Amino acid sequence: MVLYVDFICPVCKNFEAQYNEQLTALRNEGKISVEYRALGFLDNRSSTNYSSRAANAAACVVNESPEKYAEFVDSLFANQPAEGTAGLSDDRLKTMATDIGAKNIDTCIDEKTYRPYVKFTTKQAAAIGVTGTPTVFVDGQQWGKGASAQTPFPEFLQAAITAKG
Repeated sequence: MVLYVDFICPVCKNFEAQYNEQLTALRNEGKISVEYRALGFLDNRSSTNYSSRAANAAACVVNESPEKYAEFVDSLFANQPAEGTAGLSDDRLKTMATDIGAKNIDTCIDEKTYRPYVKFTTKQAAAIGVTGTPTVFVDGQQWGKGASAQTPFPEFLQAAITAKG
């Protein structure tokens, strides 16, 4: 399962609130893998390119403390700023990582280490037709498009799990 998300996107936050528990349980049971691809789609909805900065911070955490990544993603959504604001400061992103026990990511954030990766991922997503967030693919099939347009997400996901046997 691949989820394209933007950390300032309120619909992404709602998706996480609704399905995170189920996804975590299925992942922990070994029934699915979940890959988050954080995008900078909504940089224009923040005066500080918050989407890209938050995605960079998430990449810093996953590189330094992969076991803390899911918790950091949860924290980003729990502390999500409103669209149209500056977003959380880089210092706040650093503190959030430290608060969950991740290794120090200060230099990674200061040097914008993964901003080129975020830019590439955002362009790649657009190139494959991702026009908004969240966009969810399960086994290469996009939820909410075509035949799955009327299928609730849990049923769409369960059908893919069942098909794998």
